[in-house]
Amino acid sequence: PFVRPPTHELLHSTAVVVGLRTDADAVAGLRAAAKAIRRAARHEPSANVSNVGGWQSRADFLMDEKEVLTPLYPIVYDAILEYLVLALPAALLPTAATLDLRLTGWANANRQADSNAIHDHVDQDWALSGVLYLDDAGDDECGLTFANPIPADARRPGARPIPEAPPPLATPRPGRTLVFPSW
Repeated sequence: PFVRPPTHELLHSTAVVVGLRTDADAVAGLRAAAKAIRRAARHEPSANVSNVGGWQSRADFLMDEKEVLTPLYPIVYDAILEYLVLALPAALLPTAATLDLRLTGWANANRQADSNAIHDHVDQDWALSGVLYLDDAGDDECGLTFANPIPADARRPGARPIPEAPPPLATPRPGRTLVFPSW
């Protein structure tokens, strides 16, 4: 069960596994997007921003490639709303009609042993970041991990160092969404 920490801690220090979409519409959208991304990975050069092996699209890929974004938009939108429901007091929750949602993002096509280097999302326009797994290639070891951006010695005196390889936040599955603060 989800244990809700104080809102300020949730918004600034944790990621939330939001859900797993396996309904027919979501699965069809995931497959269509994965097919388009694989095609792009065969024909476009990798941006090589945070990827270690594999292929990474240009930063605005999801905005430019309507074939990819259109079927994913409802999944991403629902995940963001669910995160806000968990993170904010009811009085502060936006309604779908007033939520100013601007999506931007890239795609990764990683093979076994490929990964993304530790990186941050410090763009001033980003409040939330997220991951949507389109395909896991049957590899339970490719889960998303987080490193706390605050050095251990700055958090509290005597704090133990952060482990080098934190455990994955969630086992990857097609349709799994994770939403987290952009830091």
